[in-house]
Amino acid sequence: MNSQSLITYKLKYNASDESNDFILKCMKQYSSLLHYGYNRVVDGWSTKQIKDAMKTQLNNVELMDSHIVSCAQQQATGIHEQKTKINSEYKIIFGGKKNYSRRCKGLISKEEYQLKRISPLLSMGEANQKANRKFKINQDLHSITFQINRNNHYTLELKGIYGKREKTLSKLYELQEKKEIPITYSIDRDYIYVSFDESKVEQYERKRFVENRVMAIDMNPNYIGWSIVDWNGEGENDFRIVKTGVFSIEKINKLDEQLRKYSCTDSTDSRKIYLTNKRTHETYQISKKLIDTCLYYQCESFCIEDLNIKHKDDERGKKYNRLVNNCWCRNKLEFNLQKRCNMFDIKFIKVKPDFSSFVGNFLFRSLNLPDMVLASIEIGRRGYEFNLQYIEKIKEIKRNIIFPDLGAYKNFYIKSLEEFNIEDGIDLKNIYYELKKSKTRYRLSLDETHTEFSRCFSKTSLILKCYNTF
Repeated sequence: MNSQSLITYKLKYNASDESNDFILKCMKQYSSLLHYGYNRVVDGWSTKQIKDAMKTQLNNVELMDSHIVSCAQQQATGIHEQKTKINSEYKIIFGGKKNYSRRCKGLISKEEYQLKRISPLLSMGEANQKANRKFKINQDLHSITFQINRNNHYTLELKGIYGKREKTLSKLYELQEKKEIPITYSIDRDYIYVSFDESKVEQYERKRFVENRVMAIDMNPNYIGWSIVDWNGEGENDFRIVKTGVFSIEKINKLDEQLRKYSCTDSTDSRKIYLTNKRTHETYQISKKLIDTCLYYQCESFCIEDLNIKHKDDERGKKYNRLVNNCWCRNKLEFNLQKRCNMFDIKFIKVKPDFSSFVGNFLFRSLNLPDMVLASIEIGRRGYEFNLQYIEKIKEIKRNIIFPDLGAYKNFYIKSLEEFNIEDGIDLKNIYYELKKSKTRYRLSLDETHTEFSRCFSKTSLILKCYNTF
């Protein structure tokens, strides 16, 4: 970390009584390491000797692992080096000379003095450990998680987070998630100190999104198809597919259906509660993964359909209606995606959903991608056009961007006409109604595109994924 660009935020926090007691316990154990380590540095011990002694010769430091031991050793060495630079005769007194003097005069009790001698716990930053092993900035930007080990983790609610600080924490959160910055933390009973290289944040702020690179998704109860496309005009030679993929939610939905078959419809049933919580958790995981991917590929905008689902669809049947209305976390996904886009200054664009699946599957079917991915490409095209025409206002406004200019996608269009044995001269809307009337299947299935799924997120995750479908 470049000391010249190092900056530290002193943040007030609130925590539960249990959390405060645990933090104090950690600080006491850390202080034992630090004070012991400093005295050994003064005695001329080597780094290895100090670390080994900290691990074997000290009692009541069971919460302090190798990382914290290393932090205490480095801090002890740094204190000694700083003291030597200033005045080699200067004596370090933990707790301060003033408090030491007051204790000697009997002005404060032994217990009070011992509390003042407690040092803040320090955890040094590591980029490859998502910035820090023990502390993490949370997505809401108004809290930090302190996790000393797997069994003990506490949420610290931050105070006074707004304006520039909130914006900086937003950047730090992204860099943390991308493992691109080390963040050093220290904590006492009232404040948490967040230290980072400001130049890294400034560097991030100067980053530019790839112009006209759009990420779009097609949302369905069982699958979410996504695509990242570079759009540089309206035409088959003016777009380039960067990446595509699919998330499968079908496994969760099948489990829900199984519970229903066993007459488990009571919302208070433990199995039902577990599945509901699992579905919500997985939904947020999908949202996080989508935006992380969007950020990684530096997409300028993120596009979704502006859906208005009817509560009842007699044509689809009871099973479909139950899936859409009772199982699908569409609103949660949409709200979380929008929140994350706002957090990272990504344009969040909602487009009309009319005929998007048909246009995507019919016009772009020669790409041999699954139904939901082809639909996402069409949604991305609409988002691109909407952005340039109505937001940026650098293109002539067209009344209808739902249907593309078929002349611009002539080769794609002709291939599809040949496949369905349709004569040229019919517009897409009429082709849709003709295919629907004849009950001709136009959607490209996962089987037809030989899409293979693998486990996503964790061993316990019920979400499956596939990438590189193009």
